[in-house]
Amino acid sequence: MNQDTINFEIFNNKIQTRTIGFTNTGTAPIVVTRVFSDCGCTAASYTKGEIAPGERGEVTVRFNGKGRTHGRFQEVVRIKTNAKNRQVLIIVSGIIKQKYRKSE
Repeated sequence: MNQDTINFEIFNNKIQTRTIGFTNTGTAPIVVTRVFSDCGCTAASYTKGEIAPGERGEVTVRFNGKGRTHGRFQEVVRIKTNAKNRQVLIIVSGIIKQKYRKSE
C-alpha cells in the first residue's frame, strides 16, 4: 500500500485545499473507483474515467477546520483503484491555530 502526506497549518473555521497529481506508470489503464475519508471534515474529488498509461490524474483533498478545536489533527483519505496496489492512503495532518483577538 502506498501513501502520501498533506500537512496543513490553518486557522479554525477555514477550509484548505490541496491537489496531488499522479502518473499512471503501468501498462494498463487505471480507474479510481472510490475516494473516501473517515471524517466529514475531510473530502476529496478525483479524476473520473480511465487514466491511460503515461497519463496524469489528480486527487484534490479539502479539509474543513470549521468547528474544530485548535491543536494537531490527523485524518486519512483512502483511494481505491483497479491497479495492482488497489488502495493508496493520503494522510492529512497538521495544526489548527486559533485566531486571537487584539485586546483594546
